[in-house]
Amino acid sequence: MEPNHVTAIIGVILLTVAGVGLATIEEKPAATNVTTHRYHLSFPLSDGSVTNTATVQDGATQTFQLAVADSNLTIATFVAKWTDSPPSRLASAATVSIQLMDPTGKQVGGVQSTDGATGINIPGGPQNEVPAEANISYSSEAKAWDYVLVHYPATANGTGNWKVTISCTRGGFHPVRAGSVAVDVELGYQFYKADLKEAVKG
Repeated sequence: MEPNHVTAIIGVILLTVAGVGLATIEEKPAATNVTTHRYHLSFPLSDGSVTNTATVQDGATQTFQLAVADSNLTIATFVAKWTDSPPSRLASAATVSIQLMDPTGKQVGGVQSTDGATGINIPGGPQNEVPAEANISYSSEAKAWDYVLVHYPATANGTGNWKVTISCTRGGFHPVRAGSVAVDVELGYQFYKADLKEAVKG
């Protein structure tokens, strides 16, 4: 990397608290001779992410969207990294401003930075709690899933298009040509999905 290139980082960290506990739910069979099966219901976490890149010239603004298809988000982290290409050695470092809006149109945060050695965190965003694990007893796995789908519907908080707006400004000496920043962004997140496992009979 040349001396007049600067790498900067902006981060948005969104956190939630997971639920804890254990419940037992049993189906009331229509007949006494119906065999029931015991299932353990849990909500394991998985990781997901969406990325994009943009080159923003001095004095310009770019807007794009990061589409999150998964539901039941519990944590989301927005990170932007950029490489500064000033137009000359006499130009100052670029000031990069980023605004982030969640899928509901609420602004999660607006930050700006010229310092690549300092990270910036902005709280906010989806706060879906992980449901508590449970033991459920039903006559079939299909009926157990019917119960799960009714009582644990998917939550769309955090699902959809996150709007990112990036602008670049610069002070100091300006020759005819403009400088620019090459920006890489990532929205990483965790989400849960229901999982049923039949208990082993001892």
